[in-house]
Amino acid sequence: MKNLKTQSAFTLIELMITLVLSLLISYGIAQVLISSNRSSVTSDGLSQAQETGRFVMDYLAEHIRSAGLNAIDGSVVTTPFDRIINDARPGGDEIRIRTVPPAPVAGETIDTCTGVNTPFNGTQVIEHRLWIDNNNLMCQSFTDAGVALDAAPQALAAGIEALHVVLGYSDNNSDSVTRYINIDDTPDGPGTPGVPDWSNVKAIKVSILSRSIADFTTEQRASSYVLLDSPLYQFNDSVSRQAFTSTYFLKNSK
Repeated sequence: MKNLKTQSAFTLIELMITLVLSLLISYGIAQVLISSNRSSVTSDGLSQAQETGRFVMDYLAEHIRSAGLNAIDGSVVTTPFDRIINDARPGGDEIRIRTVPPAPVAGETIDTCTGVNTPFNGTQVIEHRLWIDNNNLMCQSFTDAGVALDAAPQALAAGIEALHVVLGYSDNNSDSVTRYINIDDTPDGPGTPGVPDWSNVKAIKVSILSRSIADFTTEQRASSYVLLDSPLYQFNDSVSRQAFTSTYFLKNSK
């Protein structure tokens, strides 16, 4: 007679415990992966908003710093800004920057907001109008007589929801700013009713609100922003946003 060896196996309880532990470990790994993916996606959206905002602020800085400058002879244009229209659109303010660009070689042309070459007479004041429309930074160039140099406005950057501007004003005729005011509160110039006293506007403070192009998360969250003198911007969505504010001192004003 041969003796049969005793054979053993997992019991049903051991199998159930193993299954439960496997499920818990799998769930934990899945949660880590989901959280990591969510953080990565949110970071991508914020990076996109920051990149757009930096580009727009650099573009605005370049134009604002040239406001009032006659680049041909280094003199100053009396009115560096045609005006700044306060809350003209849902996207905030519209800036109208006036400057005389460098004189090109005889027979050449200059570039406008849309990149279209236009004839230039050598002393012509160019007015660039910048505003926000449907989350786009828009630009269109005009002559100082209001004649459009661009056939239509050009979208320069997508993902900008608002643009607001306040003016740094000097109440004591010095180079220092004593207060920041809304364009509507700027005192009129001497003998020029309805025209701001640009001689005492020493700086411009600009604030924009940039956003990601699309929703980057599936979670909606409430957020609110105040840009300078703007009303409260409130949102409840999954869009990444970033606010930018910079101050530019004007050297090209009389």
